Parts: sequence; C-alpha cells; structure tokens
Amino acid sequence: MKVQLYADFTCPFSYMGKRLLDQAIEQSGEEIEFEFKSFQLTPEASTEVAIPTIELLQKKFNKTRVEMLDRTAQIKKQASQFELDYNYETMKAANTLKAHRLTKWAASFGKARDLTEALFYGLFTEGANLNNEEELLQMVLSVGLNKEEAKTILH
Repeated sequence: MKVQLYADFTCPFSYMGKRLLDQAIEQSGEEIEFEFKSFQLTPEASTEVAIPTIELLQKKFNKTRVEMLDRTAQIKKQASQFELDYNYETMKAANTLKAHRLTKWAASFGKARDLTEALFYGLFTEGANLNNEEELLQMVLSVGLNKEEAKTILH
C-alpha cells in the first residue's frame, strides 16, 4: 500500500498528522510505502532571511503578539498529545522550497520519512532555519544521506 502525505514543514498540523501516520504505519504490520508530497503554505517567504514565526503569524492573521502567543500555546498543547514539543519562542519562518527538494531527493534512497521527521523536529523543537544550507545538510547527515550529494541538489 502507498500512503501520501501532503504537507509543509511550517505547518504544525502537518507534523501532528505525520506523527499519526507514523503510528498507523508501525501498528499496521503491513509494508506501507510512504510518499511525501510537497505543499508550500508560504511560497512567498524569503529564501534568505528567516523571521520569528510569531512575527509571521501576527502579520498573516492580523493579530497581536499576545493573541498569537495564546493561539500557539493551544497548538503546543495539541502537539504534546502526540509527544511533540513545539517551541514557538525559537521557531523561525523560512521558505521551505530547499527542504522540499531535499525530501524528494531523499525519497530516491527510501529516506523521505526519516528526513521529514528530522526537518519537522529541527524546525518545531530546535528552532532550525530551513533557509540555512548548513543546518539542512546536518539534517541530511543525521538520516544517513550524503552531504555532498545533497549540496548538489541544493545548487
């Protein structure tokens, strides 16, 4: 069976959905092919500068900082039900095109599911900047893929 996940790395609900999908795959006992489908929520985001996610959300939804912190606290609580730790205090809003390209490349090695987890974790938990090539390459290495080949994909 093949399962497709349409998601963007900046979407908190995509990460929760991936976690549910991971659990279903593990519990099924079946051989399930995972296919990540790219969907950019904010394709107009800068490919150079990453801004604090809270600032992006304030502008996007025309809310105050306090309102956005309240909303993200609710999302963080939802995420904790899936044993995910969201740190909106350090999260950076970046353009996800490079991350999506690397994920497509990783799929050719059967590593898309692993890399998507590393990218989501990096952004939501560690505050990674998905515009930063070196940070992306470290995530590639963390799942056992070749850094130099990944660099070629990025360029």
